[in-house]
Amino acid sequence: MTLTTDRSAAFRPGVGTVPPSRLRGALARRLFLHAVRRLPLTVELPGGRRLGAGGPVMRLRHPEAFYRRVGAGGLIGFGEAYMARDWEADDLPAVLTVMAERLATLIPPGLQRLRRLAVRRVPRDELGGREDTRRNVHRHYDLSNDLFAEFLDETLTYSAALFDGPASWETLAGAQRAKIDRLLDQAGVGPGTRLLEIGTGWGELA
Repeated sequence: MTLTTDRSAAFRPGVGTVPPSRLRGALARRLFLHAVRRLPLTVELPGGRRLGAGGPVMRLRHPEAFYRRVGAGGLIGFGEAYMARDWEADDLPAVLTVMAERLATLIPPGLQRLRRLAVRRVPRDELGGREDTRRNVHRHYDLSNDLFAEFLDETLTYSAALFDGPASWETLAGAQRAKIDRLLDQAGVGPGTRLLEIGTGWGELA
């Protein structure tokens, strides 16, 4: 039987389908439960049982699906489990901060030696040779503007925004323009300045 969870294809095709590996899921479950005992985190299971040393709350809505995703995909599986709502948190940054600060010690040292057996290696065609790089650039930058318009604002600025003051709080576009104004001010750009714009998006600085 194929295990699925809610909120699937709305975010990414395939996220709703849980990896079938029960063995990897069982291993991920043991490692996760072992790790959270020492974390300043509260893991809430269905039924109300709580684990952890106390702290930001991470709720497992679909534990079996969560363990299978983490077992199959590691950090990517952890992220996809959140996308599929296998787990949730009222304060997501706080939960992620607890884990990120202890990422190197979450897995017992003895088991870390087995990491290379569980973590997929980078494919040979992704290692950064000239042809690999050309293909990767094509795969990313030659996509249509319509795709980027789905998740960027009207300025199509392809970097972080600056929410700084009421004028920038209403829209992402306002925050992007606030960021651009701040960068121009800090760089001392003024009348007569010649400016080369690289990598910020679709030319909003112009």
